[in-house]
Amino acid sequence: MRKKQDGWMLSKFDDNTLKFARQVLALETSFYRQNCPVDKRIRSVTPKLVQH
Repeated sequence: MRKKQDGWMLSKFDDNTLKFARQVLALETSFYRQNCPVDKRIRSVTPKLVQH
């Protein structure tokens, strides 16, 4: 979790108290094949200029 410290964006900020970033394991995730139908075009819209 990231924590912002007051004054972190100032040039006089002392970053010696900050810890180094550490490597963590990737989250577990699964990809599943989906057998859904493909999208199809049901109509077309032609743009029209409207002036008032």
